[in-house]
Amino acid sequence: MLNLQQISKTKKLYEIKMWDGEVLTLRMPSQKLLQDLMGLQAEMDDPMQVIGTLYQLLTDILNLNTQGIKYTADQVAEELDLPTAVLVIQDYMTNTTKILGE
Repeated sequence: MLNLQQISKTKKLYEIKMWDGEVLTLRMPSQKLLQDLMGLQAEMDDPMQVIGTLYQLLTDILNLNTQGIKYTADQVAEELDLPTAVLVIQDYMTNTTKILGE
């Protein structure tokens, strides 16, 4: 029998140390979040929309944490400048695509 609970326990996780020193363990993105992340480039013609979308996507990523901590897009935008937000998303996506390729 295929046990989906067991499969989810063996998935690799991503760790990030937050601005307050908290270390979060993040689950893999859902199919929808992965599609949204990949679709971000399609919005590049409107920089303000891209920035808002970027911070919302980063918030969605951070809210995948296994500790149950919830962040808002405003909170993330207040704590992380744009280059840092982009760096976190890029690193998370690099890690995700590496794991999916295994």
